[in-house]
Amino acid sequence: MSRTYTVETYGCQMNVHDSERIAGLLDEAGFIPAASGTQADIVVFNTCAVRENADNKLYGNLSFLAPIKKANPAMQIAVGGCLAQKDQAIILKKAPYVDVVFGTHNVGSLPVLLERARIEEESQIEILESLEHFPSTLPARRFSAFSSWVSISVGCNNTCTFCIVPALRGIEKDRPMVDVLNEVRALVDQGVIEITLLGQNVNAYGVGLGERGAFAKILKEVAAIDGLERLRFMSPHPRDFTDDVIEVMATTPVVMPHLHMPLQSGSDSILA
Repeated sequence: MSRTYTVETYGCQMNVHDSERIAGLLDEAGFIPAASGTQADIVVFNTCAVRENADNKLYGNLSFLAPIKKANPAMQIAVGGCLAQKDQAIILKKAPYVDVVFGTHNVGSLPVLLERARIEEESQIEILESLEHFPSTLPARRFSAFSSWVSISVGCNNTCTFCIVPALRGIEKDRPMVDVLNEVRALVDQGVIEITLLGQNVNAYGVGLGERGAFAKILKEVAAIDGLERLRFMSPHPRDFTDDVIEVMATTPVVMPHLHMPLQSGSDSILA
């Protein structure tokens, strides 16, 4: 009988995107989603290190699972995401019964780490400092049949005083435009009508490719794909909101008149 899993997600849209990949990887490894109201054989927490009380939520849920794990040692618990990237040793100190701790750069390693932990009967920690696979290249179990996340970049080159994201997600890495377009076309062929382009600093897209104006270009190219009805993006940075992007938004009906723009500070020195 196939083992079951559940994925608990905290934090931003990129984490939701990554959780779809985690679920897809577990599907591919032969596991199946746990039925609602049942205890899964594998519980994966995809964590956040930015939003308030995200760590308290994690440790509260881990404490809840402790007696269940004690009664059923074959059950496996994995912790990934930004908090795992930041606090891997602390997680195992507070919850030594956790089987796997993995970071933001090696989501694709989870099935192997779970199997290694099962065979060796000891916790596995694997935190990489650079991206193993671009997340959108991994298999996915999408949570909606009609809308989808598509990551075009990962990481951030800004050094905002208050923000830990660059330390956890790394420097910006841009995905080749042809790969993005191929993924969107495939999704539209599957019935998706709404796409949200993702990046920690999504409208800085092109920095890693050495191409100025690449974000406006990719908006136009994606919007032109036949069958796509709505296109959104998040999260942009005010500094990179150039006139060509505004022009595309104003003249392209498929690009929605919607902005998700965090404004944590109005100080140039803090945002520098």
